[in-house]
Amino acid sequence: MCETLGIDVDYRTPSVLYEEVSVPASVDNQQFIDFLLEKGISFSNKSKYRLARSHGHTGGIVGRIPDIVVWPASEDQVVEVSEGNN
Repeated sequence: MCETLGIDVDYRTPSVLYEEVSVPASVDNQQFIDFLLEKGISFSNKSKYRLARSHGHTGGIVGRIPDIVVWPASEDQVVEVSEGNN
């Protein structure tokens, strides 16, 4: 089957060190950040957390990357974030 598809199942994408990845700056929405702070909802806009949740980071090429990562502690906080995002 691998021959038919032309793939090599033994190929491993080489890892890339965090320091070697160019992470674009986040676009800070201060109003949303203030909302999260006011509600006591955990978040970060640090590069290392944003990069870990991006697409392509294992190959060293960052495609899409979030501007902020939010960690709601409860369903109520999820609702608050969803409603506060509007």
